[in-house]
Amino acid sequence: MEGVFPVLIRDLITHTAILTSFLFIAGQIFRNHPTDLNVYTRLFTGLTAGVLGTLLMVFYSIPVDGQLLLDFRFFAVLLAAMYGGMSASFLSASIINAARIAIYGWSFTTMTAVAALYMIAAICTLIAKAKLNRLMKAVLMNFSTVAVVMIAYYTVLQDRGQLLKLYQLILLVGLPSGFFLTYVADYIKRSNIQFHNLKNISSKDYLTGLNNVRRFDELLNTSVRRALKTRKNLSMLLIDLDYFKRVNDTYGHPAGDAVLKQTARLLELQSRDKEEVSRNGGEEFSIVLYNCNLQSAAALAEKIRRAIEEEPFVLPDGTVIRLTASIGAACYPENTETTALLYETADQGLYAAKRTGRNRVEYLGAEKTAMNHT
Repeated sequence: MEGVFPVLIRDLITHTAILTSFLFIAGQIFRNHPTDLNVYTRLFTGLTAGVLGTLLMVFYSIPVDGQLLLDFRFFAVLLAAMYGGMSASFLSASIINAARIAIYGWSFTTMTAVAALYMIAAICTLIAKAKLNRLMKAVLMNFSTVAVVMIAYYTVLQDRGQLLKLYQLILLVGLPSGFFLTYVADYIKRSNIQFHNLKNISSKDYLTGLNNVRRFDELLNTSVRRALKTRKNLSMLLIDLDYFKRVNDTYGHPAGDAVLKQTARLLELQSRDKEEVSRNGGEEFSIVLYNCNLQSAAALAEKIRRAIEEEPFVLPDGTVIRLTASIGAACYPENTETTALLYETADQGLYAAKRTGRNRVEYLGAEKTAMNHT
């Protein structure tokens, strides 16, 4: 092994580069959902890590003695535990172990390798769940993984001189590679979380969590292009709480904030899709409705008006108050000639609802049905 020692180091560094590429790809896949560990993302993480570990074993492993192989497939299991938890780590270990058995058959070496991977999956899962800082988790995961691997080699390799060389390789390349990979994995995860937070800040209203004005403009422009392309109707509702200023003046701004938050949840519940709902500013909200005619938009507006009228708004001090809302509706092409006038037409309907007594749904058009309430 003396003459090939530099070659082995080079090959193991290649393993590290392959695993790093996997981390980058995984980071891009989960870029928009860095904290959403549902069953699908866990399964995908485990499956991908399992396939990657199998590829390392089949195409890039270094033969040591008979069926004894040297590769970094165990780091794939470690990374699966970091990204996807227990289910992902055990799934990846199971895939790699199944491939090992299918290709090399049952033997003492194979059984040892299988047991070692499952042990690494279990240990890394426990460490990932522990209430420790990121650095301590990385240290424990890497030292534990390397220790299990070294014990496995000690169990199956009789040539102690060769074993010593393997240990040197693992400590010289494997341990630093493990720390590098865990650092990269943690860096990508934290970067994705920061990206996700910044994206939310730029598109979400800070108080209610609804779309903000910027996101409303993007949503409206996208919906307009889609409606023009497909020749579908595009409707809009503008909702404004009646006499909201009295809430702030009487109970204070914290009470007003509580009312706005409760209104936002109510609008999300009543709308077709919460992504359609935006807070345009102050007590004004909007809902953009693609493929919705004027009659359907007015019916939804009436449903919302009634829900707000019947809602008991609970203030921070426990006081319960009642509110109403005025709503303006517009639809292209039914009561506005161009999409550019959609917001203006809905705003005119809102103004008409305010002017004629509030707690009403109003929209322009001679064929307008009665949906007005005082």
